[in-house]
Amino acid sequence: MGCNLEMGDHEQDGEAIELAFSKKKIEARKNWLRQFEPGTYLDQKEKVIKYSDFVNKELLLFSMADLQRSIPSMVDGLKPGQRKILF
Repeated sequence: MGCNLEMGDHEQDGEAIELAFSKKKIEARKNWLRQFEPGTYLDQKEKVIKYSDFVNKELLLFSMADLQRSIPSMVDGLKPGQRKILF
């Protein structure tokens, strides 16, 4: 089955999508990532999901995980994926 994305409040949804993907919103995206609170996630039981909820919950969670995989450790200079390969 899965969830359907809904066109909710068009203005709010459009702003959320622009924040997540626009090259002009880099500084705003940094602030968006700083406001991440662990434990925030999208309720998978919902049948209809607004784009803004998807961006501000699920995409934010993905972005944080992506950052953790992309930044090398100060200890050895390796990213987690590189460390797994060497191990």
